[in-house]
Amino acid sequence: MESFVTLNGPGPWGFRLQGGKDFNMPLTISRITPGSKAAQSQMNQGDLVVAIDGVNTDSMTHLEAQNKIKSASHNLSLTLQNTLPLKDPHVDSASPVYQAVLKTQNKPEDESEDWSRRSANLQSKSFRILAQMTGTDVAVLPSEEKTLKYFLVSFGILKTAPAPVHSYTPANTEPASRPPWVTDDSFSQKFAPGKTTTTVTKHILPRGPPAPARGTVQRAERFPASSRTPLCGHCNSIIRGPFLVAMGRSWHPEEFNCAYCKTSLADMCFVEEQNSVYCERCYEQFFAPTCARCHTKIMGEVMHALRQTWHTSCFVCAACKMPFGNSLFHMEDGEPYCEKDYIALFSTKCHGCDFPVEAGDKFIEALGHTWHDTCFICAVCHVNLEGQPFYSKKDKPLCKKHQVPHVQ
Repeated sequence: MESFVTLNGPGPWGFRLQGGKDFNMPLTISRITPGSKAAQSQMNQGDLVVAIDGVNTDSMTHLEAQNKIKSASHNLSLTLQNTLPLKDPHVDSASPVYQAVLKTQNKPEDESEDWSRRSANLQSKSFRILAQMTGTDVAVLPSEEKTLKYFLVSFGILKTAPAPVHSYTPANTEPASRPPWVTDDSFSQKFAPGKTTTTVTKHILPRGPPAPARGTVQRAERFPASSRTPLCGHCNSIIRGPFLVAMGRSWHPEEFNCAYCKTSLADMCFVEEQNSVYCERCYEQFFAPTCARCHTKIMGEVMHALRQTWHTSCFVCAACKMPFGNSLFHMEDGEPYCEKDYIALFSTKCHGCDFPVEAGDKFIEALGHTWHDTCFICAVCHVNLEGQPFYSKKDKPLCKKHQVPHVQ
């Protein structure tokens, strides 16, 4: 759904962009500064910027969008399209930010159960019964009402009319069949108001070893004949004699073969793929992805980034040559850079505060440097010099009043 936002000038506007035509990504709000003009409007992190001051952004590069925003002096009008929020709200950069993903088959499961919530539900159920009996709630089951009413009468909380006397006496009544609240003198103390009667026990099931990543080279383990008679994972028959154990199952040694070339894998390494086993040569030929950098087959852990596959040791920062792993990286001139090197090499820094000048920030170019509009001040009295005549002394701006040789 599109929305229209107008920010009253002057800047800074308090938001940052990522994407652009040169990155094949739509322009997106990547960060909103708390307390800024953008934060006080209806802008949300992750919104797509459809138009800036009425100009469609489909054909804008990242730099063109920045310059369009910086050129807005009085008001800034944006047409936004609401989307889901960004996955990582801590990204703080004006360039498109990417994240490499290591694809594995590990699927941790949380098999514990929230018994405390059940306990709370049971307690609130008793209160609902009490509320119904006092006329403040809706209907309740007759059996539950009858049980609670008995306890309330026993504690003297609820007064009832005396019950009619019956002369019938059941035959062969055993004392052991009488209710516990009659035979046990301490029963009323066990269920006194405010006394906890429910014990919550949390059981955590043990987890098995994690599944190996796709493409991981494995090796079967041999076991001698014993009284153990497992079932073969191939023919589903009982194994009487030596057997192999691989992928959590047992196998006849003569039936644990490559699914393609039928080579015996009893004493060879193998790779599991789509519930079948292959020798390393067949897996490399038919299934292994190719690294985008060294153009060789990837056996083992695979890095997925920029719609390509890489060895984890091949996908590195263009500056420091360190692998990215699962960390964030930035793209510049078709090369990936880690956050630290990207800021050091490519960001424009304010000469006054030495912090980056980013998309949405209003800036001034003077004395051969770039300044935040709020950082371009007199070196003596600190009055803002934006739009004012100024003088300079040793690369320091001075107002007209302090244009003297001595600068503190």
